[in-house]
Amino acid sequence: MKNAIRKAAGELGMLKYFPSDPLAQAAVMALLERMVSTPEQLAWLVRTMIDEIGEWQGPVELRGVFCSRFRPMDGVEADCGPGGKFSPEALESRSAIGHEEHKLLGAGASLALLPAIEGKWETLPPEPAKERKREPVTRRSEAEINDLLVSR
Repeated sequence: MKNAIRKAAGELGMLKYFPSDPLAQAAVMALLERMVSTPEQLAWLVRTMIDEIGEWQGPVELRGVFCSRFRPMDGVEADCGPGGKFSPEALESRSAIGHEEHKLLGAGASLALLPAIEGKWETLPPEPAKERKREPVTRRSEAEINDLLVSR
């Protein structure tokens, strides 16, 4: 799991404002080690931080995002700051919208919010799946990743 955490910290380096100081990065890795209990949880957290948050807002925000989906291994719970995508208010709002969508949709239909004056929801038929073009992925060895982490 330590290698996965080291890799995760390297990936989190893509976040705007992520600390470049090796001691701070080591502290983030220690935090991840205390919180995360499975590689799947770690992968979800990294993907969510990169794809949904996009910037480093500190360890409390990282813990808050994690706690929005999982119970931390060390038992320390946290919420995200107000106004964020993972704040308690945003999660509650998303849950309520998801519940309404579920009630309104038939099997396989998708939902679109139309910019109508009355703001009504309309169900649409499912869109056909689009074929995606696959691009070759450059893989880095563990040694290359470690060199990149050390050079920071």
